[in-house]
Amino acid sequence: MPTVAVEVFAESSSVDSRADIARGLRDDIIGQLAERDEVIVVADPSTGDRAVAADYALQGNIQMDGSRLRSVARLVRQRDGVVIWADNFDADFRAQNKLGIQANVARQIAGAIAQPHGAIFQAEPAMIARSGLKADQNAEACTPAYNSYLQTMTAQSHGVVRECLRQATQRNPDSATSWALLSLVYLDEVRFRYRLGTPSSAEPLELANASAQRAASLAPDNTRVLRAVMLVNFFRGDIDKALAAGTAAYAADPDDVEVAGEYGLRLAMAGKWQSGCELVSIAFDKNVGPRGYYAGGMAMCAFMRGDIDAAEQWSRISDLDFNPMRHLALLSILGAAGKTAEAKLEQDWLLANAPALMTNIRQEISLRLQRPEDQERVLAGLRAAGVAIDLPSGG
Repeated sequence: MPTVAVEVFAESSSVDSRADIARGLRDDIIGQLAERDEVIVVADPSTGDRAVAADYALQGNIQMDGSRLRSVARLVRQRDGVVIWADNFDADFRAQNKLGIQANVARQIAGAIAQPHGAIFQAEPAMIARSGLKADQNAEACTPAYNSYLQTMTAQSHGVVRECLRQATQRNPDSATSWALLSLVYLDEVRFRYRLGTPSSAEPLELANASAQRAASLAPDNTRVLRAVMLVNFFRGDIDKALAAGTAAYAADPDDVEVAGEYGLRLAMAGKWQSGCELVSIAFDKNVGPRGYYAGGMAMCAFMRGDIDAAEQWSRISDLDFNPMRHLALLSILGAAGKTAEAKLEQDWLLANAPALMTNIRQEISLRLQRPEDQERVLAGLRAAGVAIDLPSGG
């Protein structure tokens, strides 16, 4: 599991208030990181050899200009000194008190580096994924292995993390986190089956539901569990239960960017486009988590409100490379825009890389978009692009 040493934040002057903020911010960051299963945090890297042993060092400084505060943070890979992430976080004492600013900035920094799509797991997915192979010796290795899998999402990494989590739940059947992650891995065989190459089957959704139920029985208020319950029930078609779980997860931790973004997507695709798209936009702007994933959501938001140009722009910065459903969305958008030549390129890509999807379009769209009018908008764009769409069953 990756280890992070949190160093003392430097101050640009010896003013006592500035030093107090620097110490408080560091303490809050340590507290935020210590709550996460994905990393091990080293609180005092100046003691002994622990700083050398840590995989990463979180460094930073505090700058003040009147009532304005800027926190500069960077994450350094210890073995070669490479800065793998850096960002600035601004705040104003006229809008928030010191403790509130420290807590908010610490939450953003911890999320940026240690969330499943954070800097650590984006930087070295292959190295971290290998820890999952030793899950029989260390169950905690499954969490970083899962986060690493999210960066690559290949059939191989999926198989590794699924087996890791399956063994982890057998060894510790009372681990809500393991059950929740296992439910999401099973669900990916439905959500991303054209990317992972998994066969069409009812079993993965059944296993995902059983795992999510087990997680909820152990930790019903845990945000990670609630997120799993939301997603599984959404794809089962139980939208009320899905949105209830999403509402609870968001209420429990509105600062969790990935919970907010995923909840926003479920709201939008259930037909609550305005409120859902607002959350997705906030998640994208936070620059934490899977920005390509959120961009794909923003593309659909623009498409549904009739802004075809914006929809195309968003779609082209989404995670197109290995995601057939993103290519299908872009194909529909290009069809609606009348860009037949560009649409032909997308159709050719899909026929070459996801031919099974092209024979199952209506079902895949109805699995994601709940309202018939929203489904028809996407289908109309595909027809305009020259795609033959099967009639509804019974039609």
